[in-house]
Amino acid sequence: MQAFREGVLDAPTFQQAFVPRFNHFLQHLEGHHGIEDSLYFPKFRALDPRMERGFDVLESDHELIHSALIGALDGARDLVAALPRGAASVQDASNRYADATDRLMALLARHLADEEDLVIPAMLQHGERSVG
Repeated sequence: MQAFREGVLDAPTFQQAFVPRFNHFLQHLEGHHGIEDSLYFPKFRALDPRMERGFDVLESDHELIHSALIGALDGARDLVAALPRGAASVQDASNRYADATDRLMALLARHLADEEDLVIPAMLQHGERSVG
């Protein structure tokens, strides 16, 4: 994205790289959260009920992250649609996409830190076999 915004990549080259990478990111993240919500988090809850509130927070984060993903996806679609319309349209759309992505990345960073604070100690205490 940065190379495109700085004029290093032209619009067709940017679009050709951006669309599949963004789609892969979305699919991977949604799949990852689905596995956590349906498999890992319930197992952790069963191992130690004291962690239940923490896993409730992590699941709630998934909902916030999903909402931010939709915002980033909308921004990406607007950006791709603006590419043939010229520099002013592209600049506005790329700014909106960057804002949406910044929000998403901030949520992901906080979520990952929270996961590490809860999951790593649980894994150390209960062992990988208990969860796997």
